[in-house]
Amino acid sequence: MHRIYVDFSIYTPTSSEGWVHGVLEMPRVPREGESVSFETPKHNVPPVNVPGLVPRLLVEHVLAQEGAGPENVALSLADVTVPTSADAEKLFRYFERGFGLDFDRPGGRAHA
Repeated sequence: MHRIYVDFSIYTPTSSEGWVHGVLEMPRVPREGESVSFETPKHNVPPVNVPGLVPRLLVEHVLAQEGAGPENVALSLADVTVPTSADAEKLFRYFERGFGLDFDRPGGRAHA
């Protein structure tokens, strides 16, 4: 298994809601254009029902070199746009509880 740092942003049509980031374990390092699945959360977290969410995010950039995140491999994933701030909050909790990822919000409203 490879430990890979991932990051992506969550938006509504009118604002930036925040940034999701952290380390995932994957059997191999995905390439640009492939996708990362968030269909199967861990810890018995139920799937989230948010309009517009496709639980597979496209890999936009791969950085594989020393210093690229905590595990020397970092993936920049496609951003997610949802209808409301409440939907964004559901996603932050889903990614946190289901995948162990952290999130930060604009204006210093951070969570780790």
